[in-house]
Amino acid sequence: MKLLIYVLIALAAGVSIALFAKDDPGYVVLSIQNYTIETSIAVLLVVAAICFAILYVIFRLLGVARKAPKKISRWSHDRKHNKANQCMIRGMVALNSGQWEMAEQLLLSHVSDCDKPALNYISAARAAQQQGAHERRDNYLKIAHQLDPGVDMTIGITQAELQLNQGQYEQALATLKRLHGESPKNALIIKLLARLYIELKDWERLIELLPLVKKHKVMPNKESDQWQKEAYKQLLISAGSTNDIDHLNSAWERTPKSLKQDSDIAASYAQQLASCGDINNAVQLLDRQINHHGSNNQLVDLYGQLQGSEVLTQMVHAEKWLGDEHETPTLFITLGRLAIANQMWAKARDYLQRGINQGAGPEAYQLIARVYDELGETDQANTSYKLGLERATNNTSLPSLR
Repeated sequence: MKLLIYVLIALAAGVSIALFAKDDPGYVVLSIQNYTIETSIAVLLVVAAICFAILYVIFRLLGVARKAPKKISRWSHDRKHNKANQCMIRGMVALNSGQWEMAEQLLLSHVSDCDKPALNYISAARAAQQQGAHERRDNYLKIAHQLDPGVDMTIGITQAELQLNQGQYEQALATLKRLHGESPKNALIIKLLARLYIELKDWERLIELLPLVKKHKVMPNKESDQWQKEAYKQLLISAGSTNDIDHLNSAWERTPKSLKQDSDIAASYAQQLASCGDINNAVQLLDRQINHHGSNNQLVDLYGQLQGSEVLTQMVHAEKWLGDEHETPTLFITLGRLAIANQMWAKARDYLQRGINQGAGPEAYQLIARVYDELGETDQANTSYKLGLERATNNTSLPSLR
């Protein structure tokens, strides 16, 4: 476009000079040493224009020649850069589609031409991890750190995650503790630490970490509440396994008030109390929980299994839970157990039969068979044992015994 404009200007200038010089071309004499040049003004102007054009073209060509190496170098760099980016993209796609070996090869090819080669090495470390090449994994992470110390936190988190996935818990713990010290508010580090404590069954450390989990919203509240519940439940089980009642009670005191009302937590504490020999307190705890918070099949079932020194009182309390909304098969089995413990065979038979009528499982048949044995009704006992076996094995092909 510029060349066309220059040509038009030159033509316009030529036409103007020709018109100007048509009537009076003028006269010019140039004397240089012993040489004399005589010409008209029009010719002089045309020659000057031609010389200027030639000099202009020469200087432009010299400028192009001078810039050529730089432009060629830039073109070569851009070409390598684009190729490196294409390989990185293909490598990430392969990594996310489970093609570990291909991903590793693509991520490392032309890595020196990438904008952030450290990120390629971090992703290559993930691919090596999936192939079980732990030495290559660690080497890639080391190279990434050397290339860009600024991504040390990213490298550390990646290393900890890979170690955790591989079951290298001691190494992961060391890495995460260092990272947590450097960045105590990092949500991903906190989440990985919580996951590690669960894997290690280190409930004490998990409980200490849970306030940070909730404060920094590491995960949805529902999930963090589940972790909290599991941690305190396991803490109670761990304390109960020591058979130290004081240790168990201390763990219960540490349990948040809201969790003490949870049926799973209350059931775990009651079971551990019983395992430590304090069955009466376990029964009293279950009694309070059921009375205050309504009937719960888990608690009601456990209430019938943990029979304290006042088993008759237990039965009286359990009978108070009878009612249309509470009359579940679980409650009738519990009442049957307590009646058996009190040797009230007829009452036990009635409660268990009501439970069976409501769909109670094999356990009810085994208990009622025992009651029939005590009542001397052998045929009924044998029939109940067989029906219980049929229910337990889900074998509906057995012949009817009724």
